[in-house]
Amino acid sequence: MRPEGVHKGSFLERVLGRMAEHGKMVDFLLVVGDDASDESMFTAATEYASSFPPRMVNAFTCTVGKKPSQARSFLNDVDEVHGLLGSIARCSRVTRPNSRGFMSSVDLRELVVGGGGAVSYTHLTLPTKRRV
Repeated sequence: MRPEGVHKGSFLERVLGRMAEHGKMVDFLLVVGDDASDESMFTAATEYASSFPPRMVNAFTCTVGKKPSQARSFLNDVDEVHGLLGSIARCSRVTRPNSRGFMSSVDLRELVVGGGGAVSYTHLTLPTKRRV
């Protein structure tokens, strides 16, 4: 049993609110979940991002398993979640001279996922639900 109004979405809202109180701004949210209790978190992340000017805050919401969800994207299973997190980790470690930490889509495609497949992040900005 859970107290009324306490759920993953309210927790996320509280964390983001506390960060704002301390002058900390979040510009990217990765929210991944696999069941109904995660839906409020997907909604809270999307609403948080939409409260800022376009492209100032990006919320990437993803459900594990293809099913009706508030998440904008889905991954088939936990192995695909691990693959996504590994790809993000590789991207965060890649730096190029004069890049100021930014990467182009060409740079991202050059990264290789274990198993030899090329990485493509074009799906991260599509508004329709897609398998990633």
